[in-house]
Amino acid sequence: MRKIILLLSAICLLIAPAPLKASSPEGSPLYLLPAPGAANVSPATSLALRQGDPFDHLPDEDAFTVTGSRGGYYSGEMRLSDDRLTLLFYPEKPFAFDETVTVAIRPGLKTAAGIAIPATTYQFYTLQRPLERVVLPSEDGEIAATYSITETASPYITHPEFTSVMPITVTSPAQNTGDGFLFMTGLTYQAMMMVDNTGEPYFIKQVPEGYAVTDFKRQIVQSTPYLSYHEGISSNAGWSNGVYHVMDQSYNVVDTWTIGNGYGADLHDFQMLDNGHALMISYTPIPYDLRPYGGPKNGIVIDAVLQEQDSGKNVVFEWHASQHLPITDSYDDLSNSPVDYVHTNAIDVDLDGNLLVSNRNTSSVVKVNRQTGNVIWILGGRRNQFVFTNDLRFSRQHDIRRLANGNITLFDNGNDKFPPRSRAVEYEMNEAARRVTRVWQYPEGDSYFAPFMGNVQRLGNGNTVIGWGAVPGVTEVRPDNSKGIELELGGSPYRVFRFPWDGVPAESPRAAVVGNGTLGQVTVYASWNGATDVDAYEVYAGPTSQEMSMITTVPRSGFETSVALAGLSDDTCAFQVRPVNHDGQPAPYSNVAWRVEHPACQSLLNWSYLPLIVK
Repeated sequence: MRKIILLLSAICLLIAPAPLKASSPEGSPLYLLPAPGAANVSPATSLALRQGDPFDHLPDEDAFTVTGSRGGYYSGEMRLSDDRLTLLFYPEKPFAFDETVTVAIRPGLKTAAGIAIPATTYQFYTLQRPLERVVLPSEDGEIAATYSITETASPYITHPEFTSVMPITVTSPAQNTGDGFLFMTGLTYQAMMMVDNTGEPYFIKQVPEGYAVTDFKRQIVQSTPYLSYHEGISSNAGWSNGVYHVMDQSYNVVDTWTIGNGYGADLHDFQMLDNGHALMISYTPIPYDLRPYGGPKNGIVIDAVLQEQDSGKNVVFEWHASQHLPITDSYDDLSNSPVDYVHTNAIDVDLDGNLLVSNRNTSSVVKVNRQTGNVIWILGGRRNQFVFTNDLRFSRQHDIRRLANGNITLFDNGNDKFPPRSRAVEYEMNEAARRVTRVWQYPEGDSYFAPFMGNVQRLGNGNTVIGWGAVPGVTEVRPDNSKGIELELGGSPYRVFRFPWDGVPAESPRAAVVGNGTLGQVTVYASWNGATDVDAYEVYAGPTSQEMSMITTVPRSGFETSVALAGLSDDTCAFQVRPVNHDGQPAPYSNVAWRVEHPACQSLLNWSYLPLIVK
């Protein structure tokens, strides 16, 4: 660990000024975190410097110094990001609240190519005081709906723990859909699901009581597929203080991500990048004088923080909406504190490597320079920089995505239209001429209105999956706008995706047996949660677990398959199943399920080794 000796700042500014713009002579850093002049910085922040050219080693201990008007000398640890492009400094202790921090870059700091970084001194300003979570106004249904959990009896004998599974009804049968399964969560349910075109689950994962789950999807990193999802604390707060989990093809959690620098990982979006980095969002309250807008002097504004972390969880890029977008961009009520002034809900990496950011409460998409943090352009909203040639713009949108052909898609909630209407829309963009042209939308009329949430996913076959957010359903439409499939959901989905997926669970298959009160007759239930290559189940039975033989094979018929057996001998007490894949190859055996209602079987039970018994 390298220690940096820090000098005491002699200047203590009582009021943080507006953000400053550092000069940029040749060799100057392209990016500094926190930005020069940044206010309301988390005391737990780390520092970052990037010039654009990699560093070949950590600099000397006196390369730069960090001092605080309250905390005095700060020492810490120097690191390099995994791509060696970003020099990082982690203070040994948090900065103080209401502190002016001075960073001085000393002469002599060079990149691997010998580019000298000029001596620079700049300041940033920490939060004035700790701010607890805040509850947003009740009309913000997107947050309120997230945490009203529904629990019922499990629909599955083999998985009695699944007490929060969203019901699904197919309203338009599948015709020429894309490949794979539909991935979804319901905001009033604690489970994520992967379902087929009949609405039957192939995989269910329920999060612990008191938590909610969103943004369940497949992501590919260096040709390896993963599943990711957000798990957050169930509370109607200004942001979700949670984490993102990553699972492999056996549904083992192999990684966990959360926002660094003292913020909390919000539920809205999580993008894993092919270089091992990840993008996340945080909502965090900052103090704000709202008197010019009819609000209180000691008001609160919910800032949006975007973060990129490298594979070592180092924060290599951080962007604060409040440092780039004025509060007057917002369509929210600025007199009603707290003000959720941007409500960032999606991030996407553009084709040129920069970031597209969807901000619902400014009705705009901004393109952010990923090297400098500067705003490149604004699409929509009060400061729109584009001409919409054949469209009346979008409002309160979600889920901005760049397509391979250069077009963009988004979910236009349409709250501010008259009458309000929601749609999936695709725009052709001419960024040089600042012109956008609508080339597709669904539906053409005003038959849908989802006041919050929603997403749009373009598939490889040209179909488009539309998750209707506040409207509990999903539609997949073909290029001619005919329905490929439509599902009615028992709860509002946050997002719905379609992805191919091959799952081989680490967890064993499950079996259960239920007697029907008649000697010699039982029903055996079989499931293998997450297995995508199961064609049938072999059913075994016998007087003990050591004396079973296969008595039948039954085709898979949904998440849980059942078969009624009759004519069993009185001493048939033990049952087991084994899945068989599409090529006829058997998989692992399930647990042994015991026929517990028969008196002759009860004496055989070893109660300490029964993983699952159903009476």
